[in-house]
Amino acid sequence: MNIRQSLKAAIVAVLLGGTSHAMADVIQVNASGLPAATTLMTAGAYQGSFNLNGLLGLPSAYTINSLTFSFTFLDDATDPFTTEVGNKTYVGTSTTIAGDPRVATTTTSYQVAASKTGEKESITLTFDNVNFFSGQTAKGTDQVSGPVPTYTNPVAAGIVKAKNGSTTVCTPQELSQGSSCKDVPHQTVEATATTTTTTDYTGGFTIGNSVLASLLQDKVLNFSFDLTGDLFLTGATLDVNFTETVTPPVGNVPEPASLALFGIALAGIASVRRKPRA
Repeated sequence: MNIRQSLKAAIVAVLLGGTSHAMADVIQVNASGLPAATTLMTAGAYQGSFNLNGLLGLPSAYTINSLTFSFTFLDDATDPFTTEVGNKTYVGTSTTIAGDPRVATTTTSYQVAASKTGEKESITLTFDNVNFFSGQTAKGTDQVSGPVPTYTNPVAAGIVKAKNGSTTVCTPQELSQGSSCKDVPHQTVEATATTTTTTDYTGGFTIGNSVLASLLQDKVLNFSFDLTGDLFLTGATLDVNFTETVTPPVGNVPEPASLALFGIALAGIASVRRKPRA
């Protein structure tokens, strides 16, 4: 490196010597104004905020690079169920004779599909009426039970003919053969077999995303959320990514006179190098 290049490098080093380079950092803020984690929140609207004023670890002068929030909710797993029963579907009819004294019972069978659905909790989150985010409890695996039969009370329906010891009524051919068919009291019932599918929404979920730093007003970020169902709020935090604003000390800035001397010296060396030899 020649003398001219050395002087140029020295001047650049002097100029850059007064600049400080700050690194980005992250600090976490807890939300305020919300129920405690042990309090079950019921359906309704809730408001809260993230406040950066007086936050320990945050410098007096800084630039916000990004804001990332996280809200965590947990279901209490004791939700009511809504039951819906479908229409009956005819399966068939049969008659049997049993008991002592013997009674003929005609059973008309039906089947029904029913559903039980648990409450699905959901959250709609808003920051200063600008950004909207949402989350909800997850659907579990459907549970199927049944079929479970139920019977109506018997209704008297006259008499039928049956042979002694037989469990079925006499056929037309048997009736035509004579007196071996005797009178037996007759009743009717309905049997309905119900199969139930149970669907539940439970567990926990987290709503997390980035939000515009411009939404901060006087170092406060306000939010609100609407809750359907009932949930525990187990966490609400805001990660603030920031860079400290550093002003270089006055003593590190090179004086104008010193810079002028560097310039004069550089010009002199340049003129010497251009002077022809005798």
